[in-house]
Amino acid sequence: MQKKPNAFITFLENITILMILLVLIQTFCEDLFLYLCYPIDIVNKIKLSAFIFDLYFTLEFFIRFISALIKKKGIDYFFYKNGWIDFLASIPLLLLISGPELLFQLFAINIFSVSFLSKARMLKIIKAIRVARILRLIRVLKIFGKIKNIKSVMAQRHISKISTIVVTSIIFCFMIISILQEINILPSRFTEQLDKEEKIDNLFLKIYRLNDEKTQTNFYSYTANEFSNIIAIRINNKTKYQSKNINHEYYKYYKKINNSDFIKTNIIKSPPDTISITYWRLELYKSEALSNMINFILIIFVLLSIIIIYSRHFALTISDPIYVMRMGFEIKNYTYAVKILKHYTDDDLFLLANDYNTRWLPAKIRKLSEMNVSTTKLSIDDVLE
Repeated sequence: MQKKPNAFITFLENITILMILLVLIQTFCEDLFLYLCYPIDIVNKIKLSAFIFDLYFTLEFFIRFISALIKKKGIDYFFYKNGWIDFLASIPLLLLISGPELLFQLFAINIFSVSFLSKARMLKIIKAIRVARILRLIRVLKIFGKIKNIKSVMAQRHISKISTIVVTSIIFCFMIISILQEINILPSRFTEQLDKEEKIDNLFLKIYRLNDEKTQTNFYSYTANEFSNIIAIRINNKTKYQSKNINHEYYKYYKKINNSDFIKTNIIKSPPDTISITYWRLELYKSEALSNMINFILIIFVLLSIIIIYSRHFALTISDPIYVMRMGFEIKNYTYAVKILKHYTDDDLFLLANDYNTRWLPAKIRKLSEMNVSTTKLSIDDVLE
């Protein structure tokens, strides 16, 4: 009767691992498709699919947390079994990113058009939170549960702890840098873009006041061609310049969105005239998407390096020696010596292992000989198997 619930729990865990892998692919593709300028419909569907994943992981977090509370292990789950990671990678993303995206795409409701949200620059800060999705990479460690040299609970716990610390440190570093950039404490491509736009606005205003129409026209065309982000220049609502180098599909879509940072029109007043310059920031967001993909690959590379390289090092220098000594203490005819690695002879564990090999183990062998008990001679391959 106990096998059925265990099988069901295993099935749910496998589903969760599958969802983790899919959401990691979704997160990467969201940036990749924007960078490659895929059709806007495809990009929007990729963004919309995030709602399914965030909803799933939010429900999973509530189920795990409520179950832990019922067992009176809520604190243990949240702080010691990475429940806080489950929280950060689910509820905030659902409420602040994928949920609003669903409302906008399906019901044309833009919650970030509310004035206090815009004034508080909440939209920019929320975008920085998106990187928290990569926290789910830590959960993928479960996939590697069977990839280990020996059946060591300690090794698995330490590798998991190290991976969690390293990956979360990198992610939170990226998040803090992003937030500091968004509130203009640190420089960013976005603030550089704003500075360029302000300089262009001032130059246009100075040229316009020269009252030389030919010079104005030549200067507008030259500057707009050099500064490709300019897509339109209008004077008193009359178009003086219109860029031909523009992705019209993306432009039409983002033009409908209030408070969109993709399109920005600056109004310059020179009484009695009004000059408006429209900037297109798609290239800026493509560069940010490229940075996101590089950061994503970096975190995956670091995590795999810990799992593949450091886990073996941990086993050879800690888990294996402890395992051999423990077997020597527990199994009567087990007389295998710990292999001392020459580059680590000064480590405390190998100093202990040397005492085991040269003092305790010979005494055990002599005692077994006196008792006429056959000893077990094993190779390191036998131990690893």
